[in-house]
Amino acid sequence: HMKKVSEAYLTAIENIQHFPLAKASFFSSVFGRFAEPSELGPEYWIANLTSPVLFSNALGKIMSEDETRPNLMVEIGSHSTLKGPIMDNLRSLGPTVSKNAYTPTILREVDAAKSVLDTAAAVYMRGATLNMTEVN
Repeated sequence: HMKKVSEAYLTAIENIQHFPLAKASFFSSVFGRFAEPSELGPEYWIANLTSPVLFSNALGKIMSEDETRPNLMVEIGSHSTLKGPIMDNLRSLGPTVSKNAYTPTILREVDAAKSVLDTAAAVYMRGATLNMTEVN
């Protein structure tokens, strides 16, 4: 059903350019692997829109490799919509993986600034270096 809107969507996003110096890792459920910034152009997002969602497979693959396994899952969105599925998947992957933490960025009925600061605190507590000027 999403293929019906894919052409209009492509027209809307065709001028979006990837950021070549991106430092964040992006695991693609479309590719089933980490994606390079250069691979995340408009065509990628059309494939993402029209392909089956392989959430459990992607999360399992991310968490299966010690060298790429994050110690914190951060959900970027307007609410903690994926918390249940994320935590269920982590528990199903075994005790080592289920110890990984999760934090949302925004929660309904919670001040957005407080939510984002809580996210920054969770990331910091897991060892990340933060630019506090940017966080504030």
